[in-house]
Amino acid sequence: MRLRPVQLSDAADIFRYAGGVAETRFMPFRRHERFAESLEFAERCEACWVSGSAFPWAITERGSGRFLGVIELRLSPPKADFGYIFEERFWGNGFATEAATAVTHWAIAQPSILRVWATCHAGNVASAAVLQKAGLNYEATLANWEARPQLGEIAGSSDFYVLTQSAPA
Repeated sequence: MRLRPVQLSDAADIFRYAGGVAETRFMPFRRHERFAESLEFAERCEACWVSGSAFPWAITERGSGRFLGVIELRLSPPKADFGYIFEERFWGNGFATEAATAVTHWAIAQPSILRVWATCHAGNVASAAVLQKAGLNYEATLANWEARPQLGEIAGSSDFYVLTQSAPA
C-alpha cells in the first residue's frame, strides 16, 4: 500500500466507506447519507494538511493505485494518535496493519513523540488485532470515551492501545 494526502477527488471513494453500514458500525461519526458529507470531509482533510493540524492519508494499493481507505495521524507532542477506516471489501488483506504500522513507526521515531495511541470499541476484535500487530499494547478501557452513533452510544467505552518510548535523558 501507499499513503498520500486525501484530496477532493477522493470524495466518491470516501462516500463508499463512510456511507457503509459495516464500515461505520464502530465509528465515532455519523454514517454519511449524502455525497456532500464526504466532500466536506475531503475538504477538511485538505485544510488539515495546510494548517498542519492533522495528517489524513488516503491508503491506496501500490500497483493499481486503487483507493482502500483513510488513516489520519494527529500530532500533539509528546503524544500522537491515529484512526483509520477501510471499505469493507478490503478488510482482512493486511492493509490496515500495514498502514497502522507505518504511521505508528514514523510517529514514534519523531524526537518529540513519546506516546502513540489509538482506540477501538471493545467489540471490534479485528481493529484490536490490527493495533496489536502494529506494535501497540492494550493499556486500559476508557469509560464514556466517545460517541458511536450507529450503536446508539452517546459516550461508549473504548479500549486504549499505546506504544511508548522513554523520554531522552
